[in-house]
Amino acid sequence: MTSVESTLALHLKNAGFSLTEPRLKVFKALQDDGPLSMQELYSRVSSINRTTVYRVIELFEELKIAQRVAKGWKYHLELTDDFIPHHHHFTCTNCHKTISFDEPKSFDVMLETVANHNGFLPTAHTLEIEGLCSDCRVLA
Repeated sequence: MTSVESTLALHLKNAGFSLTEPRLKVFKALQDDGPLSMQELYSRVSSINRTTVYRVIELFEELKIAQRVAKGWKYHLELTDDFIPHHHHFTCTNCHKTISFDEPKSFDVMLETVANHNGFLPTAHTLEIEGLCSDCRVLA
């Protein structure tokens, strides 16, 4: 078991749950391929009953193991910052490809400065940028 999987097992145990095979498979799919739509996730763990996948995701969201990433009026799922490094996304409005990127440290400083200036104490943030990926820009 990897250290990330051990962290998952401990996270579940502390909440009164065990690490089952379906939970581990869903976790690994999100770890390897996130962010994913429910349809993409299910296709990667198709050996698991669809209802079980939805129940695992519901539990993962409740326990802050997975989170939703807004994509227009839909959403995709990915692991939270407890399991993968904090990052943001570019989403192509043409082909819908999602590209993850890490923010520069100066971005955090800027956000804190703007929040403090407005009397706000941020506890989390997300950044989703829409536009055209390099492949689609060539076609445009």
